[in-house]
Amino acid sequence: MVTMKVEYINAFIGAAQNVFSSMLNTEVTLGRVTVNTSHVTAHDISGIIGLSGDAVGCVVVSFPMDTALAAYKAFAGEEIDPMDPNFLDAIGELTNMIAGNAKAEIVGMSISIGLPTVIMGKQHCVNAPQNVPFICIPCHCKLGNFSIEVAFRSETGNN
Repeated sequence: MVTMKVEYINAFIGAAQNVFSSMLNTEVTLGRVTVNTSHVTAHDISGIIGLSGDAVGCVVVSFPMDTALAAYKAFAGEEIDPMDPNFLDAIGELTNMIAGNAKAEIVGMSISIGLPTVIMGKQHCVNAPQNVPFICIPCHCKLGNFSIEVAFRSETGNN
């Protein structure tokens, strides 16, 4: 099984904390980090960004619907129907900001990030490279709970 350096995971944690603080005006606290080999998310809606280059995999920011709606309201200043395309775009953009900020903090690797994809539905499955587990970081803020899930392997041997 592939392992990941803690500083890579910390880059995603720090990025989420920075984005939520600056864009949603809320502080993020962390729960106990776990490893998920099933690739099934625990929440209703997920923003997903693929990683390529020196690292291959993805980052998933997954929300219960109530938290996602509260995050949208904090981000856009208004309530929205979850079926509105702007809602999905906002979740994708939050995920994109987290991935972009984390990418900037990962030193020594050339990583490209893809366009965000947003999936809505209970217990959806997200694919990752074979034999690469998701490192799951449960998060909490005044808007509710959510999680950051990171799965990637180094293509340069710098796991």
